[in-house]
Amino acid sequence: MMFLIFINILLNPPEIVQKKDTVYITFDVKGPLRYEKFLKDLKLEIKIKDIDSLFPFSSKLSNPILKGIEIKKIESDALILLELSFLCKNYRIENKRDYFRLILRGNVPDSLFKAEEKREKPKPISENKKLRDIKKIVIDPGHGGRDYGAVSKKGTKEKDINLKVAKFLKEELKKEGFEVFLTREEDTFITLSDRTKFANKIGADLFISLHCNASPKVTETSNGVEVYFLSEAKTDWERAVAALENASLKYEYPNEKVPDGIIEAILMDMAQTEYLYESQKLAEVLQKSISKELNIQDRGVKQAGFYVLNGCYSPAVLVEMGFITTPSDEKLLKDEKYQKNITKAIVQGVKKFKEWFEKTSNFTQ
Repeated sequence: MMFLIFINILLNPPEIVQKKDTVYITFDVKGPLRYEKFLKDLKLEIKIKDIDSLFPFSSKLSNPILKGIEIKKIESDALILLELSFLCKNYRIENKRDYFRLILRGNVPDSLFKAEEKREKPKPISENKKLRDIKKIVIDPGHGGRDYGAVSKKGTKEKDINLKVAKFLKEELKKEGFEVFLTREEDTFITLSDRTKFANKIGADLFISLHCNASPKVTETSNGVEVYFLSEAKTDWERAVAALENASLKYEYPNEKVPDGIIEAILMDMAQTEYLYESQKLAEVLQKSISKELNIQDRGVKQAGFYVLNGCYSPAVLVEMGFITTPSDEKLLKDEKYQKNITKAIVQGVKKFKEWFEKTSNFTQ
């Protein structure tokens, strides 16, 4: 079928929402669009004609129906490439005047969603899109109470370092005019899910979780800072770090086994997909700022399935401030000067991200 020709602009990332056995991928456009579709071997390609400008997008997903999505421009066309799961049984396209939507349906076993039953339900996407500036920031000092986090050979506890830096960071961000909240003010235990619930309840515009890294064996590479955003891990190291931090889930299920598949279900509800690009950008800005400010190894921006970032309706990152199990890094992490320096670096990064975010958001509205 042929449609009227429009010159279209795709400057926003797609809105991706999952409702159990259905995935909705929606683009805000002035349509209807001219398109062609091709499906072969669980790979669906949508070619949209006459696209003037495009927001490139790529994401691998731990989703029972959709495994990945990529959007790119080739000459005057836009290509939407979907990698489908074998559970995807059919799809349809809604081509309207104000949006273009792909609807994927599948037969998904209830067991895949059992782990997410206790998770907070997503806010309407329309509510999230109203947040076009950065005012409220939630700082999450990882671990706490009976959850020590990583512990060095000398007995230094990760939970204590995280809280000290978080308090410094709160005060410095307040000086810059931000409203700042801590998920914990004292040495108390807070579940991973309650941390993001708290952030969502107050309407946080940014979520930053502070942690110390750890390695079972000290080597010349087990030192430095790395910043993570929520996405599928690409390397064994990223999976190992996520497993270490996600180990705190055992405290949420003290009298029972952690449900099978709960980690694999982290990205299934797609709650944070709208913020994937912003979270990656925040991670990049913070990593660059910290590396510039501190004389410590730059381990780069990484991605993994951190449970504490799941379900957060804002750009969210996890900062590994150094290796508490490496003596040289441990010495730095315990030093108040270093704690204040990394605080300064994070504040500078947040300010730069705020400038970028508000400029970009206003441009694309």
